[in-house]
Amino acid sequence: MVADALGVDRPADLLARHNFLSPQGQMAALIVDAAWRVDDLDRKIVQASRSAYRELQAIEQGVGSTVLGSIGADITILVERRGQSADHLKALAGAYRRSVIPAEGPSAREQGRSASRAQAASATAPQARAAALRATATPAFSAPPDSSAPAGRSARSR
Repeated sequence: MVADALGVDRPADLLARHNFLSPQGQMAALIVDAAWRVDDLDRKIVQASRSAYRELQAIEQGVGSTVLGSIGADITILVERRGQSADHLKALAGAYRRSVIPAEGPSAREQGRSASRAQAASATAPQARAAALRATATPAFSAPPDSSAPAGRSARSR
């Protein structure tokens, strides 16, 4: 799964690509751990399936089985856990892929986003400048002080 998504033979190969303390290195460590969990669950499913097969053979030979039902339940739980772990691994691989800057530069999609941001910024720049000018402009005249106010206090401060 990791080989297909990220182009490495083994998940542990990702660890050599980045400084462990970098964000990409931490993502690589999470991917390695998640891949190990998926592989471990695969092994457990195979072991439980072999146990179920042996129990079925015993039943075929006329020997009753009391554990077949629990083995079936174990397999069901393991398969569900493996599915969840695989989904988690896929999400981590996608996040890793998005976080690593491609060597060939931004993709066409990213270039389109950058162009639309630049266009939006240039469209709002004149409006922002005008608003800033309006906010800092001083009034052309000031009203005479209120003659009914005591000396040193304006009508606004009362």
